Amino acid sequence: MAQITRVIDLNFVTVTPTAAIAYASFCVTIALALEELGLGKTKIPDERGETMPDGSLKIFVDIPGKARVEFTIPEGEWEYNGQN
Repeated sequence: MAQITRVIDLNFVTVTPTAAIAYASFCVTIALALEELGLGKTKIPDERGETMPDGSLKIFVDIPGKARVEFTIPEGEWEYNGQN
């Protein structure tokens, strides 16, 4: 049976300080890797969030013509404050 996920607006998501620090560190790592690959000036769209069946939040961004980058925040480390 297919599991339901939902893409949500990250403007309505709050995360714990621990999750925020981990995500910021991840972003730096990705930025350095893109720079090393010669993609430092690539225009990257805003991240999006996807709720996962296990309660975690997957933050993702598609780097145009390259790949998708994903980071998962565990259940209990984030909260959605928008409308359903």
